[in-house]
Amino acid sequence: MENKEVLLNWLEGNLTDDQVEREIGSEEFQLYKKIIDASAKWESPKRKSTHREEFLTKMQSVKKRKANTSVLLKYAAIFLIGISSVLVFFANQNIITSVGNTEIVTIFDGSTIKLAPNSSLSYNSVLYFFNRKVTLEGNALFNVIPGNSFTVNSPNGEVSVLGTSFNIIDREDYFNVVCFTGKVAVKANKQEVILKSLEGFENLSNKKSKFNDVSKDSSNNSYLYLNQVPLPMVIKELSNYYNVEFNTDAVSLEGTFNGLFINDNIELALKNVLYPFNFDFEWQKDNFVVIIPRQ
Repeated sequence: MENKEVLLNWLEGNLTDDQVEREIGSEEFQLYKKIIDASAKWESPKRKSTHREEFLTKMQSVKKRKANTSVLLKYAAIFLIGISSVLVFFANQNIITSVGNTEIVTIFDGSTIKLAPNSSLSYNSVLYFFNRKVTLEGNALFNVIPGNSFTVNSPNGEVSVLGTSFNIIDREDYFNVVCFTGKVAVKANKQEVILKSLEGFENLSNKKSKFNDVSKDSSNNSYLYLNQVPLPMVIKELSNYYNVEFNTDAVSLEGTFNGLFINDNIELALKNVLYPFNFDFEWQKDNFVVIIPRQ
């Protein structure tokens, strides 16, 4: 039954309110009902056919205006969604460093990230305003301004903080976090670990450990502090920072490195990393180093 016929039968008393509401829907019925109630104030007490036709004409006009308004609202919503999507898309920030190059990234809230060589950092500057979240692949030192929660997502884990300084290494299947100041929450290997100042976590042992305070500021751009990092991974970081290749056939790269990783002087860096393991090095070419047992 069409709406017009339903309304005619209703006005003539052939249909109850409940029947009409089921036929045309609650929202539309309530709209018509309000107009019917208002029509009780008309001078004529009877519902003559002229009044009925005038009423139906008004109803169609109201319905048409309602439909037009609905269409306009839909188009406005689509427009706003489209504009928002464009703004969010163009707000994507992707920073990639090549071998031998580092980059300091400063976010508008004042937080800084020192991105190590052969690493990438991404975030959305619009969404960051509501949710401080970044994505890291590689190695980076973070100095986070206090505020809302700051989250770093990486392939092997997640780190959340409120305001602190910490370092993350996430390469291949290896994940290492060192907290210098404040406190961080680390999620990895289906568990959550809270690190306080001067504590670290790595996913091979799946344990956290303490380390001694370093004599220099953790935000110093000339070095990193590594804690419980496997020696092969440290050699890879040397290769990334200094763009050199290594031959390790003469030695066995076992054990973990704890200490300063110099990133602006390769001679000092090699000595600092290799001497504790009783290793030495020889230059074969400008960018080729052979690691040998120390005499």
